[in-house]
Amino acid sequence: MTRATIQGVSEIGDQLGNPAVIPDRRLSFAQDVADSLSRPTTREVWKYTSLNKLLAGLTRAPVATTAASPVAASSSGVVVTRFRAAHEHAGYIRERFASVDPERYPLADLGAHLSSDGVLIDVMASVDATVRLDWSSAPSTPVVIRVAPDARLNLIEISASETGGARFCDLAIGRNAQVNHSRTDLVEGGTCWHFHRITQQRDSSYTMYTHTRGGDLRRHECQVLLEGSGAHCSLTGGWWLRGRERLDQQMTIEHRASHTQSLQKFHAIGDDRSKSTFNGRIHIHAGIADVDAHLVNRNLVHSEQAEMNTKPELEIYSDDVRCSHGATVGQISQDSIFYLTSRGISRSAALALLRSAFLREVVDGEQSDLVLASFGQTQP
Repeated sequence: MTRATIQGVSEIGDQLGNPAVIPDRRLSFAQDVADSLSRPTTREVWKYTSLNKLLAGLTRAPVATTAASPVAASSSGVVVTRFRAAHEHAGYIRERFASVDPERYPLADLGAHLSSDGVLIDVMASVDATVRLDWSSAPSTPVVIRVAPDARLNLIEISASETGGARFCDLAIGRNAQVNHSRTDLVEGGTCWHFHRITQQRDSSYTMYTHTRGGDLRRHECQVLLEGSGAHCSLTGGWWLRGRERLDQQMTIEHRASHTQSLQKFHAIGDDRSKSTFNGRIHIHAGIADVDAHLVNRNLVHSEQAEMNTKPELEIYSDDVRCSHGATVGQISQDSIFYLTSRGISRSAALALLRSAFLREVVDGEQSDLVLASFGQTQP
């Protein structure tokens, strides 16, 4: 990290009137980022993406003096409170920011530097609720979501503009609660960094469907912490990059309790001169038992100029586990193309059909029709 970049972030911090709940975190932000990048672990996860370019793109826009809310809609049983008005919850909000691992996620506070407020969303116990987040008009407003025990939440998240941003979304899922999360970022262009952190308590369930396009530079980091026995999560996603689009996906699941389960399944297609990076990590902590964790990342390269980087990781400190991980990078099978063309289908139509089938395996959730329409707009 260059001194110029550190100075630029420091100047932004100096200009910003941070939310009162995290005032002590503003002054040290630039130095915390610099300290983090001096560590080999952090440098490795930023190996294929320039942090300098990302920060330059994110901080090019002026700091917001008033923060729009990304909460586009919410159902009964949901309470939405601005950080500035959440006086009785200030300690909880501060704890959610402070508990993020600064070594692996040095940009976690950046959204608070680019927005003058944030949003706390409380989902009441035993309700069946829906929350819709639209980042189009609130690209950097931090969001903290607290799901009470036995609640069910349908979380729909979209970004329908080229506006970039530094998006922090913290989701705490209580005992026996269920969250279905559909996330789309289908408008190409812009620079964006998005961090999701999900903590799960006993017998909770979390399912994420994430589908995206690339941009000038986009990075999505997601950390799921399975902290309660019986918790389970599933992350599924796909992306199709064209032109000179750039996308970096960093997925980590931390098994911190026994009798937990996780599944990660991601498919990607790289066209033209695009660049895709995927790092999927399973971390099973010491002293726990009966863990089931699986990860697969499949990639299709559709151009000699496209670049696809993939790195599945297992970090296991327990013997009582069932784990698998794998990644492939290849091209569409010529045998499959021949099979379709021999039955009267043109080569271009056959390629389009096979690519569509490849992505359909990972398209599901609340916004599946929107995702299929977006992926289907590209000509073969």
